[in-house]
Amino acid sequence: MDVKALIKKLSKFYWTPLAPEHYTVTVSGKKAGIGLVAWQDYAAFNYAWAANNFDLTTESGQVGILREWALARSLTGTLVLGQELSWYLTSKSLPEFRVWYKDNRHEVALRLRPKLDRLIPNELQSLQ
Repeated sequence: MDVKALIKKLSKFYWTPLAPEHYTVTVSGKKAGIGLVAWQDYAAFNYAWAANNFDLTTESGQVGILREWALARSLTGTLVLGQELSWYLTSKSLPEFRVWYKDNRHEVALRLRPKLDRLIPNELQSLQ
């Protein structure tokens, strides 16, 4: 891989079609939503987006992803193979993460597996 391709790949740390800051809604005349806080934990943002099917253009979708993001923040600092889980959730694309997780699931803490299993499509969930 050449340096330009590597820089391009690493500069897109989010799995959504748009950068996280674009996902806001207007409530009572003010911007609100995940796009205002995602920078605090991009790995949790990736997890919350991939594990659910929230409509981020609605207030209820924003409430849902914010709730999931807050819960996911407790996961991202967990060490897996000497790296924080956040590294894997941001340094890989979603398809790459799914392959990595399938190959390394046995290294992930038991308490995290049910949550991370949600990121794997049904056809890959024969991991148990």
